[in-house]
Amino acid sequence: MLLTDLLNLLLTQRQKENLRIKRERHFNNVLLIANEFSAETPKAIDEKITKAEIQLQKAPFWRRKELKVLTEALYHAQKLINRRHQLIQNREPHSPVPFVLLRKEAA
Repeated sequence: MLLTDLLNLLLTQRQKENLRIKRERHFNNVLLIANEFSAETPKAIDEKITKAEIQLQKAPFWRRKELKVLTEALYHAQKLINRRHQLIQNREPHSPVPFVLLRKEAA
């Protein structure tokens, strides 16, 4: 009884570890592809996303896995591009902010 419980515990731990490695490998592939496409313009990345989704719908079942990774990476790249544009907009205001000097008033 004790030996079987120990074996079951080891097997479940090994299965969890293998699943974690598989997820990390998938996420690393997505990040690598997304970093390549993150230099694109927002309009170009939108066109590539629509093209990839159309290809995904028409693709045979043996090519769908790699096309799913590609579309996921393109969406991730789109998020990176949008974040970068928002950071740039937040750093540089459209109108110059007036500089106000506050003085301490003696009570």
